[in-house]
Amino acid sequence: MSDLRARAAAMREAFDRGFAGAPAAAPGAHEDLLAIRVAGQARALALAEVRAVHVDRRITAVPGPEPALRGLAAFRGAILPVWDLHVLLGASPAERPRWLVVAAGAPVALAFARFEGHLRVAREAIIGGAVRVLEADGVPRTMISLPVLLDQIDRRTTDRVHRER
Repeated sequence: MSDLRARAAAMREAFDRGFAGAPAAAPGAHEDLLAIRVAGQARALALAEVRAVHVDRRITAVPGPEPALRGLAAFRGAILPVWDLHVLLGASPAERPRWLVVAAGAPVALAFARFEGHLRVAREAIIGGAVRVLEADGVPRTMISLPVLLDQIDRRTTDRVHRER
């Protein structure tokens, strides 16, 4: 019986110690990012906003007045518009964008020239509101918000349709 009491006392003490110490890092206290380069600038995309990453996918050009629209590409039976991330961010079009990300929030792909890898950073390392920045491996990066870009694409196409009517 005394063995049982000693064990119960040890369990109570361990339970109490669990609340007395500093809390462990909460799950999700980090953010997974894709490190990319757009027009020579270090950028990052939140992996949670990306459905898929593809390399060397064939893009079929389509005629039209929108310089950011590179064309169409097939992804697992779906045909998606491919937008040039360089143009959407105010730079010259990418010469030969090798990489495509399919957005998680809409049936859209974004093309860019250089993929640098995966980053896992602490959430507190990401600074800012509308424009978020971080430093990883000694490289300062500006984060690209895919929802903001998708809204920009939607406004561009909606405005163009209204002007053409």
